[in-house]
Amino acid sequence: MARRSTAVTSGSDDRGGLVEALSHPVRSKVIIALAERPNATIRQVAERLRESPRRIRHHIDALVAAGFVEVTDEKRRRGVIERRYATRLNLTIGPGDASWPAVRRQFSRDIVRLLLADVGVAATTGIFGADPDEYEMRFYGEVDDECLAELAQIYGRVHVEIAESITAGRERVWESGEPGTEIVAALLFFKAALWGSVKED
Repeated sequence: MARRSTAVTSGSDDRGGLVEALSHPVRSKVIIALAERPNATIRQVAERLRESPRRIRHHIDALVAAGFVEVTDEKRRRGVIERRYATRLNLTIGPGDASWPAVRRQFSRDIVRLLLADVGVAATTGIFGADPDEYEMRFYGEVDDECLAELAQIYGRVHVEIAESITAGRERVWESGEPGTEIVAALLFFKAALWGSVKED
């Protein structure tokens, strides 16, 4: 099978199976990892998640059987078949995803945990904030419903642009055969309770 990029779809018709997969503490992270790096091997996913390859193989096999992950490449190396995998799910959590709040909360937490782990490793190795092309920012404010809706639309547009750019960059790296630069591009927009939870004397 030739290596190819994976088209992101709206996922499977098996909504119950999807809820179960995204609620599982390991399978949820496997899906996120495979969305981050399509065509990853079991070993690569295991290293990313700091799990044993055997455990990751078990969960990937289950996700393939459920139709949420697919084999994107297959090669024989030293008598062993090496497979590469990618998720078929759109992992954006945004407006309209409130019909399964428990899964959304779990999945959102997994995304943030992986993000914080990436920031921690980058900071420890001294690369966080060291590149002039990096972009770190934070906005905080007390806003009305009109602003909330406007920000949701802005984030939706930016997400599409970022996803398209990363997909194009990933494909150029694949075509060149040279290693690329590992990046994390994160968009977070959520309601905070810090100031609102402060009680007056």
